Formats: sequence, C-alpha cells, structure tokens
Amino acid sequence: MPDSSLATAELISPSNSGRGYNKTFGVIHDIESPPGPEWAESLGGPNYMQNPANKVSVQYVTDSDTVVQTGWEDAWCWGAGPYANKRAIQIEQAGYASFTEAQWLGDASAVGSTYVRPDGTTRTYTAQDAADMAAQLELLAHLVADISKRHGWRTVVLTADELRAASNNTDVGGGWVEHRDVSNILGGTGHHDAGEGYPIQRLMDRATQINQGISPTPLPEDPVNQQDIDNIADAVVDKLTKKKMFPTNIYNPTTKKETFSVLSWPDTNRAKATMLARVYRKLVG
Repeated sequence: MPDSSLATAELISPSNSGRGYNKTFGVIHDIESPPGPEWAESLGGPNYMQNPANKVSVQYVTDSDTVVQTGWEDAWCWGAGPYANKRAIQIEQAGYASFTEAQWLGDASAVGSTYVRPDGTTRTYTAQDAADMAAQLELLAHLVADISKRHGWRTVVLTADELRAASNNTDVGGGWVEHRDVSNILGGTGHHDAGEGYPIQRLMDRATQINQGISPTPLPEDPVNQQDIDNIADAVVDKLTKKKMFPTNIYNPTTKKETFSVLSWPDTNRAKATMLARVYRKLVG
C-alpha cells in the first residue's frame, strides 16, 4: 500500500540503501521531459527506475494527472547525491529546468513562448502544455502537503543552514528544497533542477493552503462558458479528423462569431487554453 493516498501505483525501484531512515526534509526534482500525462509511470517503470542497471530512485514521480510511488518514504533512495539521499523524501516531476516561472505555473501568458531541451533543441510552449503544467503543480502541491502533514513538517523552503542541519538528521521542523540547492549547498551532485525559474515558494504557499483547508484562488470569470468550449472543441475535432468545414450554425453566443474565430483569440485568454486542451484529449482518444 502506498505511503501517500495520492499515489495510484507502486513501481518500487530496487536501487536503494535500505529502509528505516528518519526523514527530515524533501527534495523537488524534474525529469527533463515534456509536460503531460504518462511520464510518471514511464519513468517509474522497467525502462528506467525499475531497471537495476540505472541505479536511481526517488520516492515519488508525478505528472499532470498521476502520482506513482517509486520508493518507500523511509528508504535511502538514490536521487540527490550522498549528502541528501539518506534524510530526504524526493519527488520527480515532468518539466524542464529551462522553464520560466510562467511555464512552470501553466500561465496562459507563457503560451507561444519557447524553451530549450537538454539536447539543445528549442520547442514552443503550447496551450496544452499550460493546461498540463497547471494541473501538475496543483497535484504536486497536494502531494507536498500530504507528506508534510504526515511527517510533521513545515511547508517552507529551507535556508542553507537549515538544509545542512537537516541533512545531518537534525530536526529543523521539516521543509523543502530543489535538487539544485543540494548541489549548491551540500555538494556531491551536479544537477541544477528544477531550475532558476522554478516557483518553489508558490508551491509551498499552495501546500500550506491545502493543509489549512483553503481552496485555490478562483480564476477571473471568463465570458466563454463551458458549453461554448464544448461546441468549439467538437467543431475543431470535426474539422481536423473529417476534413469538413465548420458547421455554419455553430456560433459562440458571446462573440456572435463563427466558432472558427476562436483560433485568433489572444494567448492570454484562458478559455482558449481550455478549449485546446479538450481538443487534444479528443484527438488522442
């Protein structure tokens, strides 16, 4: 049975130094993958973490819709170097260290921007990416909140001195850092994820809200309602899959224009991001 009720699968890596260790802090990583679903099970499976030859493990991997437990919380996993592994609970997530804060947050303002992958290629950040990253951040915040609550930790970013103390099994009240903090402060590892743009304070703030029973701040009201989005998604799918013209009798009741005009909406319109996310999901099944 997973340590966290949020985990939907156990894909435990054989790579670890045993169990029964006291945990004093958490480490946030990224797996250098595109946003989206299925990465958690892919990374946790036999092609990577369950392959003993790779000699790597963390406690959890999350993506836009799934949490997979890949190591027990009391295990000495192998993900953040010799000075952190023994005392840390570690979480991997989809995304790239090159992401900006807006890209990590899934902000609609990031749609159309670019990011650099580890192989040096540049990719455009899409509306689907934004939808996936927003969902992932909320899921990760729930996981951080759950781990912190069960272990009696604060949902805060540790200072350098607190990280040093926590790594030596000193009770500092718990807290979280990124892998790059471990590299810069403790050493023994050269990774720099989750990156300079990573919104770890926003993550901590949301985790704190969750443990206080506070719902996310509602997004501003949008003049486009759910039925509009459903109609648009259906029309676009019809266009893309059947090569037909948009039915002229389908209109957006807010703008009084044919639904095809949605494609010219500004990138900051969150309804466009929602619509494109639905279109993608319809297309892929």
